[in-house]
Amino acid sequence: REQVFNGFVNSQEFFNLCKEYGITAGYYVSGVASSKQGGVNCFVERLYEVCLGRRSDISGQKTWASALMAGTVTGSSCVHGFLFSAEFTNKNMNDLDFVAYTYRAFFGREPDIPGLTTWMNYLGNGGTREGVFNGFVNSQEFRNLCSSYGIEP
Repeated sequence: REQVFNGFVNSQEFFNLCKEYGITAGYYVSGVASSKQGGVNCFVERLYEVCLGRRSDISGQKTWASALMAGTVTGSSCVHGFLFSAEFTNKNMNDLDFVAYTYRAFFGREPDIPGLTTWMNYLGNGGTREGVFNGFVNSQEFRNLCSSYGIEP
């Protein structure tokens, strides 16, 4: 029965139907607690919306959600995948916008002035965007965000 259910809820037709009604279908993995699946799927969808400015596609949702549930990627490697994806980098944003997106992706909020100033000074003095990422990845605030979705930072 679970295989039949799996076939329906992971189909393109179900994904499209949910999208039509403004619902995130997510990706279902057999044998994983539904409470974990909901958090993981919401985390992935959130990154699509925050970083890429769009809803997920079924292939991307499946790839990221199943990898997070299997433990082959962490929250931080997932965020890295979005922030350094071709789709994101092709936006050609300036450093200020990049730092603001990093705050939204890692912390779910807008940057505070002292933090923004620190990161802009870092970049202005030759720091890299990868360095900004590394500065955010081990923060308690990001660990808390991951915990709220039931995933490993």
